[in-house]
Amino acid sequence: MTEPFAERVSKAEANPIFEVIKKARDLKAQGKPVLRFDVGETDFPTPENVKAAAKKALDENFTYYTPAEGIKELRQAIAEKLGKANDIPASWEEVMATVGGKQALFNATQALLQEGDECVLGLPYWVSHLEQIKLASATPVLVQTDERFKLRAEDMEEALTPRTKMVILSSPSNPTGAVMDEKDLKRVAALAVERNFWLVSDEVYEPFVFDGKKHFSPASFGAEVRAHTITVNAFSKTYAMTGWRLGYAHAPKEVIKRMAYVQGHSTSHPDSLAQKAGLEALRGPQDSVKEMVRVFEERRNALVARLKKLPGFKVVNPEGAFYAFPDVRGCFGGKVRSGLELANYLVDQALVTVVPGEACGSKNHVRLCYATPVSVIHEAMDRVEKALKEL
Repeated sequence: MTEPFAERVSKAEANPIFEVIKKARDLKAQGKPVLRFDVGETDFPTPENVKAAAKKALDENFTYYTPAEGIKELRQAIAEKLGKANDIPASWEEVMATVGGKQALFNATQALLQEGDECVLGLPYWVSHLEQIKLASATPVLVQTDERFKLRAEDMEEALTPRTKMVILSSPSNPTGAVMDEKDLKRVAALAVERNFWLVSDEVYEPFVFDGKKHFSPASFGAEVRAHTITVNAFSKTYAMTGWRLGYAHAPKEVIKRMAYVQGHSTSHPDSLAQKAGLEALRGPQDSVKEMVRVFEERRNALVARLKKLPGFKVVNPEGAFYAFPDVRGCFGGKVRSGLELANYLVDQALVTVVPGEACGSKNHVRLCYATPVSVIHEAMDRVEKALKEL
């Protein structure tokens, strides 16, 4: 039989997370008290004013097609936000709304990458960054981060070749919570101009920075850098709107035009009601965001303190996002020899789910999402500690 699949799809790989998630769902269906630290989703509800805006739009029958790039009013609000919060001068024509942050990234890779191109990506990585490079028929070039999971400019510079078309940055990072230092961001931004490659800055976890750290957007470093940068963000984490599927991108007009071609021929446009909700999220009160950041820092502190006491775990204090990415090689031997095997062991023996590091390029780690109350964190860590002692 002739191979039915396109080569670009055959290059993509299944996500190792799904094996653990399926097992967790099966156990939950059996009535087991599974505690989940796998899915990267805040447990906060969408703010009431945002939900009210969607309800109002529904009552007003705002249920028809919109432009592929999103409604002008939302694009203007995004441009205003970029200027005020990120120091990125932006016009509404340089902005598009997307079906989640993932669609914005997909639009960018599909519009700009092709076979023969190379795209540089830090290791560990978010799994969809890697797979989207492959789906665009480009070659991923992985660069190891330092002992604190920070991507250093000098290491990335060594990975550049004449075939480098794009560099993808994620700060704050999923899966590690690392926040890139300003000097490294500025050097990478300068290299984008010098070497003429596209810099994609994934800023979905933008507000979640702790310990007095500050988030920097590369596109704020001057007009020349902006001409080489695609800034990607979303409403999902900041406004607890994961299910609404609403994100956005900022880039030069011609790039936005090409990205809109991709979206227009795939998902058409973001949900009309979600766009109205997003408009209110940006222009309404921001108190809920500040409260989430405060609570997540408390949760980070609680989880890291517990992880440091677990036998076989070695953890770096994450500076942002809402993930910890401990090295678990101290647990290896006998029943467990990888992050995936440890993840399966913990869901079986402790009824606690974590993401195997294999999904992010490292079999020596697991990822824990601490988007859960402190009381649940302690209960889960009690279970994990007991299970580890039985290894």
